[in-house]
Amino acid sequence: TIREHLGEQEVSISLTIDSLEESDLGNYSCYVENSNGRRQANVQLIKKAELMYTVELAGGLGAILLLLICLVTLYKCYRIELMLFYRNHFGSEDIDGGKLFIDHL
Repeated sequence: TIREHLGEQEVSISLTIDSLEESDLGNYSCYVENSNGRRQANVQLIKKAELMYTVELAGGLGAILLLLICLVTLYKCYRIELMLFYRNHFGSEDIDGGKLFIDHL
């Protein structure tokens, strides 16, 4: 493409590869020369690294699932002990309904 800028012509060139193949990867150079001088540009096409997070994702979800299973198992096995521990350390707002509990020694 050619366009005018400050009374001078500017030329813009672009390279478009519609269907990129493995053989197209590599270094590309462009040289331009006129009465004002010479310019050069280099471009390197490389294969984009594929982001594979499947192992990390599966490991993270597996760890969360394992933690959840452990917590549910602890709750099922020690439900009463956990409730008593909570009441003992944080109190309880339960109303006994006027019942009196007597410990027999």
